[in-house]
Amino acid sequence: MKNSKSYLCPRCDYSLVPVHAVESGKRRVVALTCPEPYCDHMQMVTKSEARFIATGQVGALTETRRVAGS
Repeated sequence: MKNSKSYLCPRCDYSLVPVHAVESGKRRVVALTCPEPYCDHMQMVTKSEARFIATGQVGALTETRRVAGS
């Protein structure tokens, strides 16, 4: 896997969506998955990445990468 984190599905090029779990009575992001029904791509995230994702900064990052990649 690459060193840089990507928040786009490598197969479908859709933005990944967070997968939540409840730990110690608190809900947190544990992974990212592709929203495409027939794609099974999923990537686990660390707690620090989960905080970054939960703050909503990922949307801006994903849009920047799409524009740059076009």
